[in-house]
Amino acid sequence: MFLKSKNYALIVKHSLCCFIFTMIELLIVIAIIFILASLLFPGLKKARDTALAISCTSKLKQIGTIVSYYENDYNGYIPPCMWSPDADAYVWPMILYPYNNSLFSKDGKGQKAWTPSCPGDKKTDEGKLLGDHTYIDYSKYNFGGYGMNDKFGCYGSQEWSPRIKSGQLGNPSLTLMFCDSYYYQITKSFWDDVNSFTAFRHNNGLNIMFADYHVSSKKKGPASIVRWDK
Repeated sequence: MFLKSKNYALIVKHSLCCFIFTMIELLIVIAIIFILASLLFPGLKKARDTALAISCTSKLKQIGTIVSYYENDYNGYIPPCMWSPDADAYVWPMILYPYNNSLFSKDGKGQKAWTPSCPGDKKTDEGKLLGDHTYIDYSKYNFGGYGMNDKFGCYGSQEWSPRIKSGQLGNPSLTLMFCDSYYYQITKSFWDDVNSFTAFRHNNGLNIMFADYHVSSKKKGPASIVRWDK
C-alpha cells in the first residue's frame, strides 16, 4: 500500500513537472511569435503602403496619358478643371470620361463619370470638414482620390481662370496638374487651409502629376513646394 502511494506520488510529481515544462515551452513559443510578429508586421505594412503608393502613381500616369490625348484633340489646350457654359457644370472627370470609361467610374455607381479613387484612400475621413466648404461625401461624383489645379481653367458665368495650352507653361516639370486630394479641384488656399483638401495619404506625403506628365511624391509641406501657374 505504501509503495502504491509512493508510486502514485511520483507519477503526479512527474506529470506536474511535465505540465510546468510544457507551459513554459508554450509561453516561450508564444513570446517568440510575438517577437517575430513585432518585427514582421511593420515591414508588411510598409510594403503594403509602398505598393498602394505605386498603384496611385500608375493611376496618375494613366490620367496624364489621357490628358495628352485631349490636348492632341483640342489644339494643345489642357482640359479645364471645371467648365460651366450653362446651368450644368462639367468637371474634369466628366470631360475625360469618354477617353477611358473605367478609369473615371466607381464600382456600383453605374456608367457615369466620377473622380477616380486613389488606391491608398481608406475612406476613413468620411464626414471630415474641408475648409469652409462641405463635408467629404464619397457618394458624390466630385469627391475621390485626386484634384486638379484650377489654374488650368475654371470658368462658368465668369472666367476665374482662363483655359491655357500646354505650350504656354513656363516650367511644366515643376507645375502641379493633379495630386492626391479629397476634392476634384485643388488650389493654394485649399492646400494650406487648416482643414486641407490635400490628401497626404502616402506615408505623410502625396503623389503629384506635373504638367509634363511625370509623377513624383512630395512630403507634407506648404503649397509653395510646387508651382501653381504658368
